[in-house]
Amino acid sequence: MRGGGRSIVLVAVATFAGVACGDDGPIVAVVDDTTPASEPASSASPAAPAEVVEIQALDNTFSPKEIVVAPGTEVHFVNGGRNKHNAQSITDGEWGVADVDFRPGDDYTHVFDEPGEYRYFCSLHGTAEFGMFGVIVVDDEAG
Repeated sequence: MRGGGRSIVLVAVATFAGVACGDDGPIVAVVDDTTPASEPASSASPAAPAEVVEIQALDNTFSPKEIVVAPGTEVHFVNGGRNKHNAQSITDGEWGVADVDFRPGDDYTHVFDEPGEYRYFCSLHGTAEFGMFGVIVVDDEAG
């Protein structure tokens, strides 16, 4: 045990009078620091993306139409329009979202790890070069 065999226990009690939700009794929090020194606390946590950016799929346009991001960036597509959309990759076909999964209010996320230019479009409202299309540039120098 830490602290020469002693454990530290902290008890906090708060009583609220006249709370609109009713009196459920005191709120008690207990912290017990009795972790043996031979068991280090876990420092592992899920890897977070370097950055998160959002692209809105609006009626007949993606906004912004072009972004430049660093590798590891999470791109969050949100359908903020009144119609269903899709996002089809022109570049590699390994990412994208179908219209059945991208109705108004839906979202889709993809992490872009490798540098390059990722072109995409909504096949319901454009083509690879006209109408509803966009590009994500992943650049080591960005960020």
